Amino acid sequence: ETEFNWQKLIFRNFKNKISLDKTEIDNELKNLLETQTNLQEYELAEIEISLKNNSEDKNTFQEIKNEIENFGFEKTAIKYSISTTSLDGGKIGWISSKSLSKKILNILEKMKIGEISEPIIQTNTATIIKLLNKKTLDLKTTDLDELRKKIINSKKNELLNLYSNNYLSKIKNNALIEIK
Repeated sequence: ETEFNWQKLIFRNFKNKISLDKTEIDNELKNLLETQTNLQEYELAEIEISLKNNSEDKNTFQEIKNEIENFGFEKTAIKYSISTTSLDGGKIGWISSKSLSKKILNILEKMKIGEISEPIIQTNTATIIKLLNKKTLDLKTTDLDELRKKIINSKKNELLNLYSNNYLSKIKNNALIEIK
C-alpha cells in the first residue's frame, strides 16, 4: 500500500515533466530497424535494495538469498525490494535488449530462464534479477506502431524511475531523525 501511494505521489508530481522528443523516438526506431533484423527481449523480475556500504550488506545479501530459497523470489521481492515493482512480486515485464545497460545485458545473456543473478552493485543500491523468459522479435514482421509504443513506454518508465529516485534522495537528505 505504501509503495502504491509512493507511485501515485511520483506520478502526480512529475507527470507534467515527462516530455518525450518525437524525433528522438523516431530516430531510435529507425536506427533499430536499420541495424537489427532481430531484437532480443527479456521478461524480468527484480529485487532492489539500498546499500549501507558496510559489512552489513553481505549479511543482507545472504539473508535475501536464503529467503528466495525458502519462500520464492516473488515473496522476497515484496518483503525486501525498494523498487516500485515490489508490489507485483518484483515483476518488471518485457524489456528490450536495447533498453538495458551493457552490464545487465551481459549478465542476462549468460543466464538461463528461471535463474537469479548475483547482486548487481550500483552507487547506493544493489539489484538482483530473475530471468523469467526471453524471446526474439523479428523486426521485419513486427508492427511499427507496437514497437514505437514499447520505446515510448520504456522512456517514460526510465524518466519516472529517475524522478522517483531523485525525489527520494532529496527527502532523505533533508530529513533529520533524532533517536532518543
